[in-house]
Amino acid sequence: LQRRSKEEHNTECLQYHLGLMNKSSLLTDERMAGLERTLRSRELDLAALQRKVESERNERLDMMQMFQDKIQILLDVFEEKLQANSSSCLAAKKTATAAASNVDSVRQKVDSLIINVRNIETSVKDIGIKFVRGQVQPTIRGENVESAPLALEPSSALDPGEPSGSPVTTILRVHLQNGPYYTIGDALLEAKIGDKIVVSPGRYREALRINKAIQIIGDGHLSDVIIESNGKDTVIAETEFGSLSKITLRQKGDGFWSCVDIIAGQFNVEGCDVSSKSLTCISI
Repeated sequence: LQRRSKEEHNTECLQYHLGLMNKSSLLTDERMAGLERTLRSRELDLAALQRKVESERNERLDMMQMFQDKIQILLDVFEEKLQANSSSCLAAKKTATAAASNVDSVRQKVDSLIINVRNIETSVKDIGIKFVRGQVQPTIRGENVESAPLALEPSSALDPGEPSGSPVTTILRVHLQNGPYYTIGDALLEAKIGDKIVVSPGRYREALRINKAIQIIGDGHLSDVIIESNGKDTVIAETEFGSLSKITLRQKGDGFWSCVDIIAGQFNVEGCDVSSKSLTCISI
């Protein structure tokens, strides 16, 4: 009886465990079915994503091709314009070269005319002096006419005491206190071609623009005659001939300024002390 009862108990336990295993197997099957459904859903999502990525890729490729075509068109247009501009630059260079040669020829002609005018002035002055001295008689229609000697006023421009052919040079003196010119700019306004401006010792705070063939000379030691400016070019020279000597030149202040800016002509800077706190000391 005990063995039977034990066998029945064991049988019941075995059946109970078999039931549990069946339930666990059913749950496993349900889980597997759920996983399969999830996997199929993910596969569908992945396929849709692949199709979307492929579509976007094709769109990007089309856009890149379109941009590449536009860039190529712009490059072609730029190359055509560059070639046209190169041709224009070559033509402009030829024109500028021709203009420079014309300017040089005109300048040579002007220089020769200036020399001729000076020679004529010298000849006229010599004739006037000879006329005053009685060495030349006035003529009318090729016949000599005797006349009384002409009396000249003391202020006459023809001075018989001057040597024949000597040019008339006026010296203009600049002094800060005694004058007659108190600034170099005032003397420049009154100066004529060939005149000399003598600058007395002092500090002259002004900027000069020299557009006449004149000489500006410092009277005294180099360090005693100072011309300085602030925020502008100290000296601008735009004359065919001229000179600046024995003067200290200073350019102060910030900016793009030169102490001496020679724009044109043959302007000489001799024996000067030139300095600049800005761009350059001397610009040609």
